[in-house]
Order: sequence, then structure tokens, then C-alpha cells
Amino acid sequence: MPLNAKVDFIVMGCDGIWEFHTNQQVVDNVYMQMQRKVRINKICDNWLDTCLSPNVTRTMGKGCDNMSMILIDFRRT
Repeated sequence: MPLNAKVDFIVMGCDGIWEFHTNQQVVDNVYMQMQRKVRINKICDNWLDTCLSPNVTRTMGKGCDNMSMILIDFRRT
């Protein structure tokens, strides 16, 4: 998708942040936090916390991968 005035943000991240969630879930969560005026770095922290495995045995290793996330905000504030 070409960048234009309709693009609010881009999320880049390693495979660890996509193990449990769809692209749409990530977008919905980021939008919700942006509407609440949560700082960008905190949005990333919050999302990465949701990706952590609560129980390694039960998730068969999912949520134990390395995770990194970059959120680029194109909105003009």
C-alpha cells in the first residue's frame, strides 16, 4: 500500500508478536490505545506484554520467542 494521508501508522515487528494475534487485532489495539492518548512507547510495551506466554507448557513454546516492535505514527498532532 502506498503511503498517503490515510495512513495513520505502521507496525513493524518480528515473528514473535504475530504468534497469537492477527494483523487486524494489532491494528485495532493500536488504534484503541492511540484514541486514549497512550504514548507510542507504552503502546509497544503494552502489546508486547499481551504476547508473552502465561504458561510455556500450555502454549507449547508460543509466546517465548524474541519480540521486537516498532510503531511509526504518521498522524499530525
